[in-house]
Amino acid sequence: MTVLPSAGSVRGSRLIVAGGNFLQFFDWILYSLLAPVFATQFFGGDRLSAAFQAFLVYGGSLLLRPLGGALVGRFADRHGRRRALMIGVGAAGVASLAIAVLPGRSTIGVAAPVLLVLARALAALAFGGEWPTAVTYLMESARPGARLVQGSYFVLTCTAGGFAASALGTLMSAALGPAALQTWGWRVPFAVAGVLSLVLCLLRRGLAETPAYLETEPVELAGSRPGSLRPALAVAALAAAASVTTTTFSIAVPAIAQDRLGASPTVVLGANTLVTGALVVLVLPIGRLAQRSGLQQTLAFTSIGFVVSLPVLYLTIQPTFGGLLLASGVGMLLSTAQGVTLPEAMASVFPARLRGFGVGLSQGVADAVFGGFAPSAALAFAAGGEDGWYVIIVCGLVLLGWGAIAVVLRGAAGRQLDPLPTDVTV
Repeated sequence: MTVLPSAGSVRGSRLIVAGGNFLQFFDWILYSLLAPVFATQFFGGDRLSAAFQAFLVYGGSLLLRPLGGALVGRFADRHGRRRALMIGVGAAGVASLAIAVLPGRSTIGVAAPVLLVLARALAALAFGGEWPTAVTYLMESARPGARLVQGSYFVLTCTAGGFAASALGTLMSAALGPAALQTWGWRVPFAVAGVLSLVLCLLRRGLAETPAYLETEPVELAGSRPGSLRPALAVAALAAAASVTTTTFSIAVPAIAQDRLGASPTVVLGANTLVTGALVVLVLPIGRLAQRSGLQQTLAFTSIGFVVSLPVLYLTIQPTFGGLLLASGVGMLLSTAQGVTLPEAMASVFPARLRGFGVGLSQGVADAVFGGFAPSAALAFAAGGEDGWYVIIVCGLVLLGWGAIAVVLRGAAGRQLDPLPTDVTV
């Protein structure tokens, strides 16, 4: 008879599990902020050309996230959630440390950009499997009445990771000055990220395996029921909607305000910082409120909220502090409420031995394609004066994602998480 881990053995581990999400956003923001600083050390041409190539590496590596989600997720289904969590964050740490010590183009020639590409590819594979495996672990370990609260920790760690990266980059720049930062200082934050990842990997050794994994008999993909494609498509639709709405308000709105409407960088960054800071404080109360309201009700509220508010907020962006505060604030508040529902909604539609793979592949594909290209699509529509079409497309994705996941959650697959012991909590 399988012995389940006690509540005490897993209680308090949610930050260790969700901490990988912190490191993921810490890594993304670090690379985005520091790429213009270190780009000339790895790529030829002028500063603008080198920075473009560095960002091309960043964007291209995101396409590997679905593969990482599938590989790490399948490993989690076969060999356990705890081991997969250790592998994901450990590989990410190796990638960050590699970037921190990579010699430049002047030292090893063309091998420098090649090794940078490989390091970013490893990070993308690792982080592609990190989020779905962490979601699987927390949702399988949480009480049925507390899963939306657990989901709020993913949103909290996302925001906190971005904040920490921005703060560290700003401090390094102010302390070292432009010359030292470009020569060697940019390496320090990547070294910090690498060390934090490896420390988190060691901490995860003490995690207990989830009850759902221990009690479920192995199920091969080939033996899964024919209807298993429908949950995957529903998760992909919901993930696509979440990625597009989040990037629209966090990236596209500030970019349009600055590049097309003439808002100053100080106004844009100030409004974004205030909104993000407020969300760090509000995300856990939002999770508790969502838990009281229920998963389906929260999904309905956020979806309808986006469809009603997006045309007004997006088509009437004002390049002022107050205008950006309103647009980004309302949009990111809805995105936060939507974000706390994603872990439970996605994990609930797959059986335990297909959950890591199903969530990882579905969410990875949607995030890489829709999340990765939404900002550039928004700017392309804006350049042609076709913002209305962009709004229609985004609203259509929101309604599609909500409808698809709502239908699946009402079916038998939506009850896969329910039988967990109610005294086992994270």
